[in-house]
Amino acid sequence: MASNAARQGTPHTSQLTQVNEEVEQVRASIRMMRSDFKLAERPGASLDDCENFKARLESLHTAAFRLSRPYPVRNIHDTLGRGVIAMTGNNAFWADLARDLEDPEFLREFVIESMRIATIDEVVKALDDAREAAGLSKAELARAIQVEPATIRRLFASDKSNPTLGTLAEVAAALGMRITIEPLDDDERTKVTEPLLAGRTADPAALARHLHGLRTRSKVPA
Repeated sequence: MASNAARQGTPHTSQLTQVNEEVEQVRASIRMMRSDFKLAERPGASLDDCENFKARLESLHTAAFRLSRPYPVRNIHDTLGRGVIAMTGNNAFWADLARDLEDPEFLREFVIESMRIATIDEVVKALDDAREAAGLSKAELARAIQVEPATIRRLFASDKSNPTLGTLAEVAAALGMRITIEPLDDDERTKVTEPLLAGRTADPAALARHLHGLRTRSKVPA
């Protein structure tokens, strides 16, 4: 069986630097904790002395928890943002992402966020197409569902729109439509659902590119 380090790959220099900094934080916390402990255990120790020791212990626990990972993985939102502007031929980006997807927690978060973005973008685009087909202005649609016009403008104009299901249902009703759900086909279940449930995939690079394709496809005008 491959070692944990082998499964996780080789950390970047910046990641090693971060780990080294966290090691130093642990060492500093241990030194300070020894001093705080001496103050807390002495006869007549104040409540502040005991609270300082408790806070130092919690800080040490947090730093140790961070070091329990082989190395830090990237922030999910930073990853998605970089993915939007990454060139298809940027092998370094895709290689890094594939390596990060070997972490079950990151994989699940990446799949969930990618599917959320792709689904919302697809629904919002369909609603905006229906609005234009009906000849309704954004202000008229806002008046129909009793919201500020800015709410509708943000819904249809923002790349970071995150409407509630209630808002989408109200907009759909005003356009003579209804929000429904549909099952994924077998191929999509294999590519998305199975990795999400298992927390792993046999081909992280293929999963990364598939989810990137779903997110960007919904942004391409018909």
